[in-house]
Amino acid sequence: MQYQITSDNIEISDSMKVLAEEKFNKIEERLTEKEKEEALVRMVLNKGAAEDEFKVKIELSYGGKKYFATERDYLIESAIIKAVGEVERMRKKDDISHIDDWKKQREIKRESVGEVEEIEVGGDGGGE
Repeated sequence: MQYQITSDNIEISDSMKVLAEEKFNKIEERLTEKEKEEALVRMVLNKGAAEDEFKVKIELSYGGKKYFATERDYLIESAIIKAVGEVERMRKKDDISHIDDWKKQREIKRESVGEVEEIEVGGDGGGE
């Protein structure tokens, strides 16, 4: 998994990078090895417009999918946690809809196989 952690208006320390990557481990653990190899995480950690406010933007992309979240908080750690949580929520929702689609396709396939079997078993009724 590749990380790009930047800022427009604050200097990003090594400890901030480690913190951001640690919080993202929650999502990384749920990805397949192939997804981890392709995954790119872009994080922008900025001071917000209000005093003592931080704004965090996250974009996760892999396998042609993109997930994006923006969160604000008075602590940078809380803003990161909220943004990561939002990305994870979107990813889970996508996984659930993928599983539902897969189940629907499987059911359609089973129904069509059943129809073919009925035709083969029933035959045309003609004989000699």
